[in-house]
Amino acid sequence: MKLQLAGVTHRSPFFSCDRSAGNTSCFFVLHNAKILARQSCSRLIEMNTKRYPDCIKALARARVPLSGVQAWVAQGREFQMVFFEIESGVQVAPHSHGEQFGYVFEGEMALTIGDDTRTYRGRDSYHIPAGVVHQAEFKTFVRVVDFFLEPDRYRTE
Repeated sequence: MKLQLAGVTHRSPFFSCDRSAGNTSCFFVLHNAKILARQSCSRLIEMNTKRYPDCIKALARARVPLSGVQAWVAQGREFQMVFFEIESGVQVAPHSHGEQFGYVFEGEMALTIGDDTRTYRGRDSYHIPAGVVHQAEFKTFVRVVDFFLEPDRYRTE
């Protein structure tokens, strides 16, 4: 899939941010099942921790009406990329919305898309077409990033 972000075309899920107040710029690229993060344009860090780095947590927090879920939003004009940390045992009720693509960094979740239920673990990805009813159950702590092809899927704090 080709994405047009910040005037540059990329062939992989990508986003960039420039936080002027803290003089921080960063970018994230899904690469070989790992995220590479560049902070302050000076060093490259391979993420292999159980939590997201400060550069992601500096993004706007998403308002998620579920206990045990934290999320940070990278906002685009026509999309949102949301980085989730979800505790074991959380269940997401059946719902539908615009098109969604997700990538699981770690953990295990059962995701039902339409009538098809599958288990997704670290390094797995999924696609949910627009309007298709889906639900999820998180078997362990999960870190997942979801790309929503709608700019207002989540409101921010």
